[in-house]
Amino acid sequence: MYDFDDAEYIRFPPKTIRFFLRNCEKVSAGSKVLVEYARHYNLNVMLLTSPVIDHGIIKTGRNEIFTVGWIGFYNTPHESSKPFAHKRVLNELIFPAIKKMDFNLRLVMLGVENDHDRNEIRNYFSCNKNILVDLPDQINWLDEKSVYERVRQFDIGFAPLLNCELHRAKSAFRLKQYFSCGVPALANNVGENSAFLKHEVNGYLCNSTPEFRERLVKVRNLSEKDYSRLCSNAQKTFSEFSMENYCSMILEYLSSKGELVFKLTTANHELKMNAGREVPKFKDVAELIKGSDLKVT
Repeated sequence: MYDFDDAEYIRFPPKTIRFFLRNCEKVSAGSKVLVEYARHYNLNVMLLTSPVIDHGIIKTGRNEIFTVGWIGFYNTPHESSKPFAHKRVLNELIFPAIKKMDFNLRLVMLGVENDHDRNEIRNYFSCNKNILVDLPDQINWLDEKSVYERVRQFDIGFAPLLNCELHRAKSAFRLKQYFSCGVPALANNVGENSAFLKHEVNGYLCNSTPEFRERLVKVRNLSEKDYSRLCSNAQKTFSEFSMENYCSMILEYLSSKGELVFKLTTANHELKMNAGREVPKFKDVAELIKGSDLKVT
């Protein structure tokens, strides 16, 4: 089974990706665009959106200073990737909307990694004394829980995408990160964004700078009741892209291929579960492998 969730065939020679697509029995793809691409090389393709870990870190209330945030890799040092950098869409759609805010606001950008970009962003907002620009550095991306601790401090998250195939093929992972923390979002209607963001339910779809500005103001002015509802709806979306959902779909496929046996070995003993032709429950498998230093065969 071959799993892929990025359209790397656009930025790099596609020979290796196409080899796996042609020669694997099954392909799982993270977006509808990738499903369509994969079906040119393999008819046995399923949509399997990328999961977010069950980190349990949930937003508890609004900040005193309205806080808007973004997470990702802002720019890239690779020339072949610069046309697809998130920096472009943020500069085109989001920064102009924020610059027009006339109330106190904190902008948090997680993933601006070089000094040139940091200085450029600070200079852009330097005349806006009401806007506090926060560009954390030295983020430990491997410590996922610490990253989600930062995300849950957002009052609203931004998730704009460029309208190009590379971005349309993405699995809306940024939205999933926000929603997993109960943070509502603003995003444009590109690619998988609308598959997870339900307009006026867990966020707002915006397709222009004026729309982003208008809905940013709207979220800031929501009553506590309406804002709490937006946050609650955002967090409820988690089940659609949880690790449990992801693994359950894989287990269902594996079970459909015949008798399924899980055999796990620790230093002291061996555990075994015969699932037969029934689809095993993810929680049963998770319980089986709970512990440390497990070898799965």
